[in-house]
Amino acid sequence: MSDVHGLDGTIADVYCIFLPGKMLYWTPVLVSSLHLIWINMERYISIMYPMFHHIYMTRKTVIKIMTVIWALGLLINFLLETTFRSVNGICNIGLGDALYYRWYVIIIIHVILEFFLPLIIFLGLNTRMYFKLKTQVFEMSEIDRNKKKDLSERDKNVEKATRNIFKLMVMMTFCYCTCYGFNMTYVSLWIAGIVKDITGMFFFKCFYSKSKAE
Repeated sequence: MSDVHGLDGTIADVYCIFLPGKMLYWTPVLVSSLHLIWINMERYISIMYPMFHHIYMTRKTVIKIMTVIWALGLLINFLLETTFRSVNGICNIGLGDALYYRWYVIIIIHVILEFFLPLIIFLGLNTRMYFKLKTQVFEMSEIDRNKKKDLSERDKNVEKATRNIFKLMVMMTFCYCTCYGFNMTYVSLWIAGIVKDITGMFFFKCFYSKSKAE
């Protein structure tokens, strides 16, 4: 935690909000997870509801959605970082139950939006797309066999897309869980009260635990 001895009270608080909490670092991290949710939803709509996607998924719509994602990421992190204050010359969570309660609630929101929700949506939507395309490939191959024809180029592309979705699900789940899984699971156990301290975790470098704040 940063030492702010020698700084004026207001200046010290501003310093604690923007620098030690690494708002400029954690905001893009959260936004990237929200982008992952949007990318999967857009892909899902394009496959499951192609006409709707063609009509409504315009450049203007995408710009609006990207703006909302960045605004949400900035707002969540700003509300989180403004719980930090200069406490006895050290940047830490501000004294008082209200600040700590806000910090605690936003930590829960952060963990859900950054790890659990993207993973659940990714697996759920891609599973549905996989079985949709797999069923389509089976139906097309049956038609082609009845006509004693080989698979058309379009049918081969759909079959290839089905395999690619399955590969993406395996690789993305492995990479995402490898990068985030341990820390996020540990923090979730701490939120649930099963683990008493997270001061040694990488996640803690931004989000201080209550025991340290006190």
